[in-house]
Amino acid sequence: MSVAFGRRILPCLLGAGLIAACSDGSAPNGTSQTTLSFTKGTGASPAPSAAVAPSFSAQPVTINGQTLAITQVQVVLSRLELERADHAGTCLGESVDCQEFSAGPVLVDLPVDAGVTTTLSTAAAEGTYGKVELKVDVPDEDDAATTAFLAAHASWPQSASVHVAGTFDANDGAGPQPFDAYLSGEAELEMELNPPVVVDATGTFNVTVAIDPNAWFLASGGSLIDPRALAANTELQASVWANIDSSFHVFEDNDKDGLDD
Repeated sequence: MSVAFGRRILPCLLGAGLIAACSDGSAPNGTSQTTLSFTKGTGASPAPSAAVAPSFSAQPVTINGQTLAITQVQVVLSRLELERADHAGTCLGESVDCQEFSAGPVLVDLPVDAGVTTTLSTAAAEGTYGKVELKVDVPDEDDAATTAFLAAHASWPQSASVHVAGTFDANDGAGPQPFDAYLSGEAELEMELNPPVVVDATGTFNVTVAIDPNAWFLASGGSLIDPRALAANTELQASVWANIDSSFHVFEDNDKDGLDD
């Protein structure tokens, strides 16, 4: 089952900025090679007790007898920036306070086994960095980068920014049923690094963005949203996009194990 719908979330946390080119893999003097990785899950350590509320992670989740199992997640990102802790305001492109990772647009495939995939790198100057800013967006700009993206991903709908597939068991006796949804929307996110990351140019460091797709399908009352119902229900569409907007978390992860160092 394929579902496509649209909603735009624009908190206006980012300014317009130019997109920097990829680093060549070598950091110049006074900088540290910085990598940006992604993982499917919360980035938090497992819950110490099964008695607490369900931990939305890379594993299937069951609530009230219904089970959601996500097997594929893809997200289109059009901007990613690392911002110094003492920087006031938002990043407006590459500057002494803002290090830009290459993007525009880039398709991120989250590892479905809760592993970590390293997608981008940049040379970050010495200093203390306190935020990561990124934008989820549809690849609909009329520019060379979008043309190259669509050529490289010929099956990707130009109106989609998120793709999620898996199965949903509604506990109705029918068993797990497949779903395959392309979501059209836009979200600009500003995420704090707590504690901030200190770059001292003595080596490399990695920042991981954890995306929690299970939480996309959590209703306000605590039940699961059936992904198959999205196409015919605009309220569910709005709920999913609101959840997407709050499902990104960032942390220092130098050993790239998908957990906050």
